[in-house]
Amino acid sequence: MLYPAHFEQKIDFITIRQLLKDKCISTLGSEKVDHIQFTADYEVIDRLLCETDEMFRVLTSGGEEMPIGDFFDVRPALSRVRIEGLFLDEMEVFGLWRALEAVRKLVSFLTKKEDNPYPYLSELLPGTETFPQIIRKIDGLLTKFGKLKDNAFMPWFGR
Repeated sequence: MLYPAHFEQKIDFITIRQLLKDKCISTLGSEKVDHIQFTADYEVIDRLLCETDEMFRVLTSGGEEMPIGDFFDVRPALSRVRIEGLFLDEMEVFGLWRALEAVRKLVSFLTKKEDNPYPYLSELLPGTETFPQIIRKIDGLLTKFGKLKDNAFMPWFGR
């Protein structure tokens, strides 16, 4: 069946996107929702339904709770430090640590079990780097509240 070019408008897909965006906990998720498009492709629909089913089971199983951490958008800070001589400030480093820790916990949750009850969700993770060495370095610099430790050694990058 062919759908007209304005089909998303006819079914008010914009409202569906907005309802999803209202549930996002970060700008990254919100941007992802902006790219969601209607599809009539059976394989794509089947895959998305399987992912949705797994996420529903994660959220309603009553077992171990999925770690929903601080998914900060650190792209602006990281793009700024590409310029030689610019650095992240204390709160930006703390935001980076929180974002990396959130990703590490989520990847661990979705991949830790041998029977892998979430194969479709874990297939979304290949290539996801958790940067444990950066997390460790930041742990050496900042307190759990994001303040610089008294004994922090600043020129840590590259060591």
